[in-house]
Amino acid sequence: MWEFQAALADAEHASSDPPRIAALRRAVAAYQGRFCGELDAAWAAGPATAWEQQAIAAHQDLADLIADDDPTGAAAVLEQALRTTDPHFEPLYTHLMRLHGAAGRLAEVRRVHDRLATRLAALDTQVSPATTALLARLLRTRPGEPRA
Repeated sequence: MWEFQAALADAEHASSDPPRIAALRRAVAAYQGRFCGELDAAWAAGPATAWEQQAIAAHQDLADLIADDDPTGAAAVLEQALRTTDPHFEPLYTHLMRLHGAAGRLAEVRRVHDRLATRLAALDTQVSPATTALLARLLRTRPGEPRA
């Protein structure tokens, strides 16, 4: 966690994109999953949740910074976030759907949406109406048209 926090601090203080990207890469590499795993202790819950939220933000920031030059790498960063943070966090899925949509990978948009629906069904809940609307918008966008 020390390496993770140090990398986040470096990213925050970076004066341009290349050192920010390098620091965020270090941060996402250092974050290996929830602090104390599934330990159900009150003293661990607060820091674990805060660090997980920071990890999600770091993954999203890194994906945004590299998406134009490396859309496949950006998608991989978001997939890593889904493996190492909350696998039910819908905004990560919508971020990934938008990224695939912008690259014209409509089958991947559908796959990501379906994976979210399956994960949420296991929790006896459903995809939000906003995510369903995003799916429809992305799937009806044609090449050359602006993406959602």
